[in-house]
Amino acid sequence: MSFSLSVKQELLKAERDTDALFCMLAGEILLAGALVVSNKTISFELASENKEFLEYAEKQLVRCFQISPETMKIKVVSKTKYVLTLNSQDGFRVLQELMIVFRNRDGEIEFRRDVNPNLMVDLPSKKNYLAGAFCGAGSISIPSQEGADRGGYHMEWVCQTEEKAETICQFLAEMDIISKKIERHGNYVVYLKESDAICKALAEMGAIKNMLELENHKVERLVRNNINRQSNCLSANLDKVMSASAKQVRAIEIIKSTIGIENLPEPLCEVALARLASPEASLSDLAVLTGGKISRAGISLRLKKLMEIAETLGEENE
Repeated sequence: MSFSLSVKQELLKAERDTDALFCMLAGEILLAGALVVSNKTISFELASENKEFLEYAEKQLVRCFQISPETMKIKVVSKTKYVLTLNSQDGFRVLQELMIVFRNRDGEIEFRRDVNPNLMVDLPSKKNYLAGAFCGAGSISIPSQEGADRGGYHMEWVCQTEEKAETICQFLAEMDIISKKIERHGNYVVYLKESDAICKALAEMGAIKNMLELENHKVERLVRNNINRQSNCLSANLDKVMSASAKQVRAIEIIKSTIGIENLPEPLCEVALARLASPEASLSDLAVLTGGKISRAGISLRLKKLMEIAETLGEENE
């Protein structure tokens, strides 16, 4: 199961009173709904890839508007798409009570492009609206466990109008969550990229279990990245040591084949023999192999001297 679907399932299973369900339903219809106009009647339908979401919306309509379940139907449109429909009379009543449609002074029906602020009277109602909007037209993705640095954290709400997107940004801002908005394929997308902001949004909407799972994922990712970073650093250092050691061994071999190691001054001769005996040893290891009487810096200086001698001998031989 994807993390996005897990979040939606948690939101759908949360206990909510009728007022909370009402605000949540407003978000669902405004972001996932489509108006249906035929024969001078107005209704709506909800479309989703998640049949469980539509079944939940069906229960909301029964509880909040006392609509008979027999008048609603969930149809299979394709292998990955379902549509919830209801009769025009019930649909119009729901739209009116949610203040999505209304009559103007001339008695003509008008459509609202955004949620009526009179419905969102306090912070809890706005949290429920965001939860419904996310279940209807939201998604969330996190980096894969297999590759900690592949992809990033991302949470979004897809809105048909800019007004709806602005409202979601405003509601998030009231919860101290800073979001961004872009236009994509004719829609307006509100999104979060910071993992801390996503965790806070999940908590505010009521997805506590998934928020904690995301926090654990963040810690695991941080630890994994640190281990990889340390491993890469150790590997780079080892490569550096081996490369330097190979150059030193070649230099000592030149000295051995020309003037002979035994003809070097004793301090240089001792380090040269130690390096030939332990090509993979670090400078610290060589200091130990020479009895600890020569420091790491001293070993380094003597190896540099040996390389200078080898360079001179190479030039003379050429």
